[in-house]
This record gives sequence, structure tokens and C-alpha cells, in this order.
Amino acid sequence: MITKEVLHHLPSKTTVELSVDKELTKQRFADDYKACSNTQKNDMIMLANISEAVFLNVCRTGAIKIRPLAVLAYFANVSPYWYTGEAEEKEAYTDELMWNFFCDHDLVYLVRQFKPESIYDPELPEKMKQTAIEQLDKEKALTLLEALYLQAPHSSRANERLTEILKILAWID
Repeated sequence: MITKEVLHHLPSKTTVELSVDKELTKQRFADDYKACSNTQKNDMIMLANISEAVFLNVCRTGAIKIRPLAVLAYFANVSPYWYTGEAEEKEAYTDELMWNFFCDHDLVYLVRQFKPESIYDPELPEKMKQTAIEQLDKEKALTLLEALYLQAPHSSRANERLTEILKILAWID
């Protein structure tokens, strides 16, 4: 279930614009936000920990960020994909749909933290790491090694990281 704790972990100061079509977002978000009762609007403001001005700005501009999107989707019982313009049909909100939305919009860390047993592929970090290794050349690897050394030359965690990078370097010709 999407809880208050999950919503509080959503980035509040983000420049990530989620709308695919701002005109659609503006219309759809405004229609559903205006349909909410004053009590619901107050609950949304408290839950998202953002001002009403943020919600009104989305209604005015169509520029939408994750917090107002997630909260309105939950309260209005509407798919977050509907608000961003990624869906043509208006579907009902489900927690699983929201978890998928988080994964599709680079918020996988929330899924990993709050719903590790979900649809999230537990092998994904290893696959991503392997892809990064395959794209790494020796020059980039040495730069990483130097940066880690300069970052924390006396900590045991830094030594562990350096050891990992040295192992990676051994794989690269």
C-alpha cells in the first residue's frame, strides 16, 4: 500500500517534469482536483506536505511533479498515467499501478525500499551493474578509482570500494 511514509520519501524539490502532454495534464488534473471536496484538498496538502499553490500551479500550467501527482491519483482514484498523458483511457488507481509508475519514472529506490517483494526485478541492480561494467573503459575506471581515493582515503568503506574497482579493472583489457 502507498502510505504516508512512502509519499514523504518522494522527492519534494525535483525538476523532473512528468507530463507527456501539458495541455492534457492541465485539463485532467484541474478537473479532478476541482472535483475534490475541501476536506480532501486539505488532506492532500497535509499528506503531500506541499502547499495548495503547488496543486493550483499544476492546474494552471500542466507542469506536474511526482508528489502532487501521486497524492491526487490516490485521492481521485485515477491512474497516474492518465494525468501525465501517457494513457488514453481513464483507469482506476491501484497501488500496483503506482509502484509500476515509480519504476517507469526512475523512482525504483522507493519500490526497493518499501515493496521489495513486488514486481520489481531483484536482479535488476546486478544487471545494471554488469551493463555499466561492459561499457566501462580503462580510462574511465582509473578516473573512478582516483575519485574514490580522493573522496575518502582513510575510511574502510573507501578501501572496500577501491577493492571492488580493482576487481573490475582486472576484467577490462
